[in-house]
Amino acid sequence: ILVVVILLIGVMVYGTWSARSAKVTNYDLKINKTAGNLKTLKVVMVSDIHLGSVVNNRRLTQMVNQINKLKPDIVLIPGDIIDSSLDPFVREKMGDNFKRLKSVYGLYACLGNHDGMRSKVDEGVKVFNAAGINVLRDKAILINNSFYLIGRDDISLQSQTKVKRKELSYITKDLDKSKPLLLMDHQPANLGDAENQGIDLQVSGHTHAGQLFPANIVTSLLFELDYGYLEKNNSNYIVSSGYGTWGPPIRLGSRCEIVEINIKFISK
Repeated sequence: ILVVVILLIGVMVYGTWSARSAKVTNYDLKINKTAGNLKTLKVVMVSDIHLGSVVNNRRLTQMVNQINKLKPDIVLIPGDIIDSSLDPFVREKMGDNFKRLKSVYGLYACLGNHDGMRSKVDEGVKVFNAAGINVLRDKAILINNSFYLIGRDDISLQSQTKVKRKELSYITKDLDKSKPLLLMDHQPANLGDAENQGIDLQVSGHTHAGQLFPANIVTSLLFELDYGYLEKNNSNYIVSSGYGTWGPPIRLGSRCEIVEINIKFISK
């Protein structure tokens, strides 16, 4: 019995450490397009923060400090900023913490399933925007006249907002596709959509890389890519295990992470 107890305590300690000690995962990509006068772009991506009573303002402080040390050109959050309630975000003034983030081109996000807050989506977006988080909702913007950034609402929000999310083909139809196209979409589903529309890089989260073994077996069956990197023709996909946790604040078989993507633009 003593051995079992020691083993269980060890597993819990390790799981808590895995959930709270963020590693930085690096990817180096080449995109065969010119991006204005940019030769390189350092993207820092952090998904599934799940800010709330468990992943609190202290954890957010650690995250912001860690990201600032990476000196990003742009910071992307592909969904699940909060854990379904705005109250802790507002009460703990987490927005002030986000305002400390330093990057060349700013902080951008798309909405995940937990950002819906039972139909209070617009209220959440106002709070996020006030914190310096530029939320892109089925929208594309041109940054520095060099590359496009696209953010899509999570597919699950349709049931809460009663608004059908726009097709990716509609969002990209008027874009100059000779420029690099970067996409934030919370769930890494239907990867062929991005490939068909000439997206150069899609960043996603949602899966938590299973968070607790053996859930990773389930996520690997549900998604073509549930964690890591995939290349399909000229499209690159990166799925993060996320920064926070959902449910129990432990991870077994996965680690919380911040993702650093170093892009090199290669003119044809």
